[in-house]
Amino acid sequence: MRTANRTYQLWFEIMESAANIPSPVSLFDLYVAMSLVFNMRGTQEALDYYEKVKAEIDERVKQKIPVVPGERLRLHYENMPLWYSFRKDRDFFASYGVNVLTNLYLYMFVNHYPDVSDPLEALSTEYERASLNIWGEVARAKIICELIERFSLNGFILHNVRTCKNSSGGLWHIAKLVTERTGIPGLVFDADHGDPRFYNEEYVRGIWRQYLEVIRK
Repeated sequence: MRTANRTYQLWFEIMESAANIPSPVSLFDLYVAMSLVFNMRGTQEALDYYEKVKAEIDERVKQKIPVVPGERLRLHYENMPLWYSFRKDRDFFASYGVNVLTNLYLYMFVNHYPDVSDPLEALSTEYERASLNIWGEVARAKIICELIERFSLNGFILHNVRTCKNSSGGLWHIAKLVTERTGIPGLVFDADHGDPRFYNEEYVRGIWRQYLEVIRK
């Protein structure tokens, strides 16, 4: 658990590095990098990996190397990506000079165990706090607003995931709350992170393009 705490801290710092302008990372990088904190937290291998990732990112920040050349717009993207369209989506946004940076789902893996002398108590307390499904619409909207300010974001896209209702409930209410508080319009679109039968590329690409036109004005 002590190793996990150090790993979590590095993971948090890696995600927070996206606040740099231009950003040295994108959400697509983070989705890939999250695999170890998701499956191997507490192992020396995970800690070693994130130390290397953090060192590379620090160098990119120092050299002002952007992950999206000509970065013009910065977005929040809520819920899981379209795994079967992952590379295409990354390239789509980059082609418009758009960097997608933040996501509440990944912050579920920023944990900390303050008292490792009682492991079960520490685990149960932290996982109750970290569960995205119990945060509620108002709390999620508040955190998104904080990310918009901290990361200098221009917009937010909310993915209504068909097969994960726990994470998709109340997205339209969340979008309304965020827009009321920030003045930034958002987009909710329908698809699924794992089942391509719920995915229509023409619809998704079209609605993304329309949204980018709106926030670019």
